[in-house]
Amino acid sequence: MGTDRAHSDINSQKALLLGLALPQQIIAALAKHDAEVRFCGGVVRDIMIGQLKWPEPDIDMASPMPPKMAANILKAAGLKVIPTGIAHGTITVMLPSDPACKVELTTLRSDHNTDGRHAEVRFIEDWHADASRRDFTCNSLYMTASGAVIDPFGGLDDLAAGIVRFIGNPNDRIAEDVLRIFRFFRFYARFGQADIEPATATALINAASDIQSLSGERIAAELIKTFSYRSLKTITMMDNLGIWRALTGDQIYIDDYAALLDLDIEHNAMMALAVLIPPAVCDGLARRLKLSRNGTQSLARMRTPLSAEQMAILLSAEYVQECWRCCHRQGWPLSDIAGAVIISAIRTNGHLPEDKADHLRQQITLICQAEWPDMPVNGNDIRARGIIEGKQIGGYLTKLEDIWVADGFAPNRRTMLTMLDAMIAKD
Repeated sequence: MGTDRAHSDINSQKALLLGLALPQQIIAALAKHDAEVRFCGGVVRDIMIGQLKWPEPDIDMASPMPPKMAANILKAAGLKVIPTGIAHGTITVMLPSDPACKVELTTLRSDHNTDGRHAEVRFIEDWHADASRRDFTCNSLYMTASGAVIDPFGGLDDLAAGIVRFIGNPNDRIAEDVLRIFRFFRFYARFGQADIEPATATALINAASDIQSLSGERIAAELIKTFSYRSLKTITMMDNLGIWRALTGDQIYIDDYAALLDLDIEHNAMMALAVLIPPAVCDGLARRLKLSRNGTQSLARMRTPLSAEQMAILLSAEYVQECWRCCHRQGWPLSDIAGAVIISAIRTNGHLPEDKADHLRQQITLICQAEWPDMPVNGNDIRARGIIEGKQIGGYLTKLEDIWVADGFAPNRRTMLTMLDAMIAKD
């Protein structure tokens, strides 16, 4: 019954994909020039495991037609074409009326003279040769316009067994594109169940030093996707194979990451990275990954330990006041405060007992939803009383803010102005 249901879901997904107007127009337009078009890669894989993302799936298609010729034909058919990677055979095709629906159409190709990042591309007409230059067996699938699935390297069997397998010799595949080191772990985090194959493990270990040749942006993009699957087994495997040390130059804190996962608190990749790495490597890793300014600041904030006093307040009923201080005076977003609390709690206690973990979960929810009114007085009110020197204005504002926050944001404008007048008169 379960198998019948799975087949039904797969057939339904196929029908939805094959029924989309854009792929059908691409297929029809190139068919007039005797060029077959097939769906390929991730879109076929995800259909066959019932995980295709709707309503806007990522659609990759392939054809033996050279990219410039295909682009001209599709433009003549009324489609919008963007030469996103035409040197490597890829164009992006859209319906003018629905630019949200896109197809990445790539010409069959073989790669030559690779250096770990770049390759000399030759356009070919051999579907099997095109499949053989792809990274993993699960990504070498094709589906014809009639819905027939072609699986030249046993990718479906590997998916069913939870095996992430390089096509051919893993040393060769990694040498062609070093980013495949991180792609392996991303796909293992999503699909991996079986133990890593010895030949693959050896190839990854041998290639770890080549990570330095990769751009930080490409590594960061893969890590973000890997963290989204929350796989302790994958992150631990990366550590055992020397990938983290090659990237950071230091150890990582696997036990802390395990504690984060055990808390079952919603978190993003930046928080996962912050809990994993030592504070001493934060700045260097942020530069290596070319993180944005906001990302770099978030990493540093979450990784820097909060004081015992701050933690006590943030885990108490007065958490809103401390959130205000961090946000208003230090410019922290609430998500960074939540991350800092979580990481400080983990570093202090390791795996929290369930009662403390439950309290932390509840408090993090409150912190992320913290709100406070606008301060009822501002610098203009102080200037209106004849104070014009900036330092003085700032001093009065700070005193008023401290009172307002300590009183739970309750004092109204009239009360605050009375306090301000008293302060000025006293000075």
